[in-house]
Amino acid sequence: MAREPIYSDVDPELRKDAQGNILILEDTDAINASVENTLGISQGELVMDPAWGGDVEDRVGRNVNDNSAAFLRMAISDSLDSDPRIVVDLVTVEPLPDQAMFHVLLQYTLDVAYIRGEFERLVAVR
Repeated sequence: MAREPIYSDVDPELRKDAQGNILILEDTDAINASVENTLGISQGELVMDPAWGGDVEDRVGRNVNDNSAAFLRMAISDSLDSDPRIVVDLVTVEPLPDQAMFHVLLQYTLDVAYIRGEFERLVAVR
């Protein structure tokens, strides 16, 4: 018997299933979409909650080095502290100067179910 999902959300890309309905993301997929949203939205972008958002790409700057990676790691951790659904287990940020990017790995646990999730992303320098 399949368990009921704990968290669900509409696919932010509005992809559709075989029946033409908008996909519903569950558990770690829903959380990953939310994390992507949090990290991708700049603070001040949401009128109703200007303090919300990760502001991550705006705060990276142009330097791809260990100092910027440490700053980015702290910014990601701070941004996700307000999400009560997850406990952040690990945030690693590796500078990739030849590609003008950072490799970000986030590992978390869903707070109520002890389901582990992982989110991985390349953050480009503008």
